[in-house]
Amino acid sequence: MPLLDEVEQSVRQDGTFMRNRSLEGIAEIRRRDAAGEAIPSHQLAGLIGTITLECEKDVGREPERALRKITLGLRLIDAWQDRLAQGASTVSTHQVTLLMLRWFLRGDAADQQRAHQIVEALDRSVTDPKEQGRATYRLAADYEDLARMARTAGRGREQQIALLRDGIALNKAGRARYPAYDSMVGLNALYGKLQFVSGGSALPAYLDEWLSYLKTLPAESQAKSGQSISGALFQQGRDDEAVEWLTRYFDYWESAPMPPALQTRFRESRCVHLGGDDDFAAFEQRAPSRAAPIRERACAGVKLEFDVQQAVDALTSKD
Repeated sequence: MPLLDEVEQSVRQDGTFMRNRSLEGIAEIRRRDAAGEAIPSHQLAGLIGTITLECEKDVGREPERALRKITLGLRLIDAWQDRLAQGASTVSTHQVTLLMLRWFLRGDAADQQRAHQIVEALDRSVTDPKEQGRATYRLAADYEDLARMARTAGRGREQQIALLRDGIALNKAGRARYPAYDSMVGLNALYGKLQFVSGGSALPAYLDEWLSYLKTLPAESQAKSGQSISGALFQQGRDDEAVEWLTRYFDYWESAPMPPALQTRFRESRCVHLGGDDDFAAFEQRAPSRAAPIRERACAGVKLEFDVQQAVDALTSKD
């Protein structure tokens, strides 16, 4: 098969945490090819996927190595296009990621433009309205990943913020274009990551923008976002607003129809999350009498393998 020798050489030279998996995939492709067997699209796509994962790991610390793998991954997609027809959607997702990584490293606007075009085509090809918008959602998440890579690579605070802002804008545009697809988790994550840029949190400058946007959404979307936005509000000492949003979050999920087992898992998850939330812990320090009933509500009826309160005390201890 074209390029397979080059792929193997590249994996042996530059492969890292997915090296063995890649070599196993290459060996299986060779075996099938030698036996005259059809090679399933998912096996070819899987090899491209492992290369893409390594590229994502390399970009921040080993940009030259990442570029070699990105170039190879894109060449594989072009060379195997006919063989990959059955897994076209998955392969296109890898292609978008590789193009965005190359754009990040080289700054060629054509790569970014091509990635956006592929995403638009993917979403247009979907017939189920509830799934239309997934590709745009993933691309917005790619910007979140690029912001993290920018920090790892030592790039400036302004670029990190700009990448997150681009992802936020793309997510919002996708929500407007494809309202049936629920992309709130991604949007809240993008805003939340503004806390972690170099030089200290940038979230205070954008918190009111986040709040204003949430208030334009249906009540259900607002309630689902309550936990995310409450943490940011607690962080800024805006306790009254934070308690209101967290209460709406609890109210929604406690009344949402779901099997008892799932409800139990939700309560456990909610209790554990609150136990490890530094922003809520700071609120407990400021206003223990107000925080106590919230914690009691979050953990009511929850039996975990460890004592939640002991874990919280350990996390918030000044010793």
